[in-house]
Amino acid sequence: MANNITLTPEVVECVNGLQTGGAEMWNTTLRKALYCVVNGECYGNAEERLKLAQELLCMQDMISTFIPEGGAV
Repeated sequence: MANNITLTPEVVECVNGLQTGGAEMWNTTLRKALYCVVNGECYGNAEERLKLAQELLCMQDMISTFIPEGGAV
């Protein structure tokens, strides 16, 4: 069952930006942030860092859906 929705020009532009390379940039940024959280002790105790790492991984997973197979077009 398909639902038709109307997207505003801003949403279309945002999704297009993600699909044409923006998502790869954010994916790289999230990976670097995750590395800092896991290896740094300035983000609280281990439990707090684990929670933050989990959130970053979730965000990275979501943003990865915008990266076409084989990379940006």
